Amino acid sequence: MQARNFWTSLRTRLLVIVFLCVLPAIVAFIVTGLIDRQRALALSQQRVLALANLKADYYAEFTAQIHTALNVLTAIPVINALNRERCTEAFKLLLAHNPRFANVGLAAPDGHVICSGVPIAAGINMLQHETIRRAMHERRFVVGYYPRGEVADQPIICFASPVLDDQSRRVKAVIWASVGAHWLEQLDTATSLPGVSVSYLLNDAGELLFARPTLSSDLAGFFNRTPFRQMRSQPGSNTFITIGPDGNRYLYGGADLHAGDKGDHLFAIVGTLASDVFTLSNQALYRNLIIIVVLTILFLVIAWIGSDVLILRRVHALLDAARRIASGEYSARARLKGSGEISQLGDEFDRMADALQQREAETAEHVAHIERLTRLYRVLSSINSVLLHVKDREQLLGEACRVLVEIGGLRFVWAGSVNL
Repeated sequence: MQARNFWTSLRTRLLVIVFLCVLPAIVAFIVTGLIDRQRALALSQQRVLALANLKADYYAEFTAQIHTALNVLTAIPVINALNRERCTEAFKLLLAHNPRFANVGLAAPDGHVICSGVPIAAGINMLQHETIRRAMHERRFVVGYYPRGEVADQPIICFASPVLDDQSRRVKAVIWASVGAHWLEQLDTATSLPGVSVSYLLNDAGELLFARPTLSSDLAGFFNRTPFRQMRSQPGSNTFITIGPDGNRYLYGGADLHAGDKGDHLFAIVGTLASDVFTLSNQALYRNLIIIVVLTILFLVIAWIGSDVLILRRVHALLDAARRIASGEYSARARLKGSGEISQLGDEFDRMADALQQREAETAEHVAHIERLTRLYRVLSSINSVLLHVKDREQLLGEACRVLVEIGGLRFVWAGSVNL
């Protein structure tokens, strides 16, 4: 019963009205917070894509520089003449002054090594490597890759270009230059995202060529997961959120580092912690929610107290006066002071109580009068009955006195006779 009274009470309804008034503000804060989260996500997506595209631009420029450098090298007489000793010395000198190269060398059409800046074991046929074989057969500049350990102790990117005979325009050799995939670290140290960021370089097979921070070698299959495969299968650049190698959620942005024809692709992937993406928007959302919750509680407390002071006390006074009148206390009055609808209701109630009390008094007076008349009628009737049955004077007077006392309600009756 008390629970039902609570939910149907005037105070509860007032609190519900206050809450409904505050509810739009709560919804507005939540919607604003969600919009801020979307804006933060869009801004972070732009940042990771910008950095990934910056790497792509850097790689394209670097590839163009390597292409030009190979063309210049093939124009050097000692290299164009395929002089083994002098060519080897030239390549060693080039490696000494350009540390970003892992190796530079020449391969004959049959695949054996003519010269190399870094000694290569005898018996290795360079045509086994796709990049050099394609440059030989397709007669063009080709970019490829070698996994760790095949040519060097680190993953490398291989650039190869054919050396054509001036007369017959046949391919008389292939010049190649290999660069460690860590060259992107130069860009990573110059450009970074706020918070924790990661950077990877993949080939089109999903093999990891470069990682910052360094990843263990047992993550070879990690980058063949669905989001990364979709990124490599779709042209252009895109972003996605997924679990990273360390178990945290990252916002990744990928850009296709297209460096040649017929599928010569690498992919730059830049990532930032998803929690960092939404840090500021979440802080603003939580702060606004805390503020609105505190304000809601404050409004409800004010409504609780204010309803008691301004409304419920007056209503309770009316209820108490109504209950007293209902119990028969017709002098009860609400006597509400002030103005307003409740005070007017109290005044009308008091006037109604006055009229009810006056009517009750009149009714009581009428009832008393009727009771007196009824008692008189009964006395007269009883005395008439006594006159019919009693013949003795003294007994008649005694019976008359008894009737007046018992039926008439008189306290003392005396009757006497006068002898004339």
